[in-house]
Amino acid sequence: MAVEAILKARNESGRFNSLAELCEQVDGRTLSRKVLEALIKCGACDSLGQTRATLFAQIERAMARAASVIGDRQRGQSSLFGALEEKASQVSDFSITLPEWPQQNFWPMRKICSGFM
Repeated sequence: MAVEAILKARNESGRFNSLAELCEQVDGRTLSRKVLEALIKCGACDSLGQTRATLFAQIERAMARAASVIGDRQRGQSSLFGALEEKASQVSDFSITLPEWPQQNFWPMRKICSGFM
């Protein structure tokens, strides 16, 4: 169900450029922390251009921001400078880059996420 929601959002909005954008575009009822963790661990979010460790550390803030943005969108609220504020906050909130997890951890994570272990 989550994969279908992600594919639908990607077909409607195009490629995701950040974890925050993915969380904002995908239906929040299907995209949970557990789903995001599995996607990051198995490498499905590697195209976002950040290390898996960095993406993993961003999950809580990305989901919280997405809930706020989606709530505002549903209520029809926006500010005159909302677009500018949103761009600035994305840069400042997620600018820290963590070192990548050790390569030897990648295969075991993929096996666990795909159900082989």
